[in-house]
Amino acid sequence: MTITELRFADDLMATCHSHSLLQEFINRFTKAAETWGLAVSTTKSKAMIQQSGLPLSASSPVSPPSFFINDNQIEVVSHFQYLGSVLSHDTTLDKEITTRISRAAGVFSNLKSPVRNNPNLSQRTKLAVYQAAVLPALLYGAETWTTTTRLLNRLECFHMDSIHQAMGVSKLAHIPNITLRAKAKIPPIATLIKLSRLR
Repeated sequence: MTITELRFADDLMATCHSHSLLQEFINRFTKAAETWGLAVSTTKSKAMIQQSGLPLSASSPVSPPSFFINDNQIEVVSHFQYLGSVLSHDTTLDKEITTRISRAAGVFSNLKSPVRNNPNLSQRTKLAVYQAAVLPALLYGAETWTTTTRLLNRLECFHMDSIHQAMGVSKLAHIPNITLRAKAKIPPIATLIKLSRLR
């Protein structure tokens, strides 16, 4: 089975195996939209060429192809966000993991006064809030990831740092991660990602 397009509400992502096929798809889709009195936004539409191992930059010896909606050129980008996930032209997850860590850190930071530094909340409650609010931001879309040891280590580093803070345990205490996770009753990131794939 070949999937050529993904639709969500008024968003559409088309996938094609060649530049000419993509331009043909754009032409057909634009014409079909006009039949119903609709217009495809040139400013909101982006094109991205995905090919593992090949850079796409101004210094690249191979210029990216041009795509048009009618006579208006579409911007060709190296990264694109679709439904909350960041897609990259080199098919790696580095940009996506950086974005996920940044968003999870933002959520965790917002919980500093109302939760983490609240003396009226128990350690168990603080960990429960971390699991309910921060982990979903960190692992959004993780069931589709093809992770490497390096990327898992980046996620695990943030995960353990957050557990330390939620539990009020200084890193200077030198408590092994496996001991701290057992006390918090929270699995490592690799296990959480595997569990997400089983849902």
